[in-house]
Amino acid sequence: VVVSRFFGKRASLFYYADQIIGKIPFTHRKTMSFCNNVFVGTRYLQRELAGQNVASEVMLPPVTVNSLPVRNITEVQPHILLKQNDTTNAGTICVMKAVAMVKQKYPRTELSVMIENFEDWLDSDIETEQFVQPFDCTISFVPEKFHEDFKKADVFINCSPSETVPQALLAAMASGLPSISFETYGAREIIENGVNGLLIRLNDHNQLSDKIIKLIEEPALTETIS
Repeated sequence: VVVSRFFGKRASLFYYADQIIGKIPFTHRKTMSFCNNVFVGTRYLQRELAGQNVASEVMLPPVTVNSLPVRNITEVQPHILLKQNDTTNAGTICVMKAVAMVKQKYPRTELSVMIENFEDWLDSDIETEQFVQPFDCTISFVPEKFHEDFKKADVFINCSPSETVPQALLAAMASGLPSISFETYGAREIIENGVNGLLIRLNDHNQLSDKIIKLIEEPALTETIS
């Protein structure tokens, strides 16, 4: 706002919000009024802003794909990859519950968690031991390096509650990794359920476990999505 209003510089803002948005706060709208461009990640949020007299353009988050290994996956083991991007931990707990249920039927099931900083995990509202043990999951923490993580996984899960499209989900789909996502506004705009990915209700671990098992037991569906 300062560089735009007082120094005559051009300013662009990328704006995103939680799935349940409601009325955009006045302070947010005032900030947007000082920007030359406002970008959002979904047509849904664009319509919400337009209803409050804020013009915006839709732009997906940028993803570097030239280093990603592109694979055609025809069989799920499963080795599941999760990007920890849910600050409330509700989505992560949902995934762990689902993986524990899948593990009862397919004991070789593994879960890897991409996390930028392990200390952030330890500082979360649930301590690691309490987080893991109740769900009987074997979890390996991996650094956030998409090309290496995707080589080892055969299913990607997006548990972000945000209305926009996470970069990790775009990268997973670009690499051919069968992806399951919470049915947020952003995910609905890029995933056609059963064609290029699978959608589930927000924080529904029963539905998530069913979808993972479906990929294991229906190789033709896995190959189609991949």
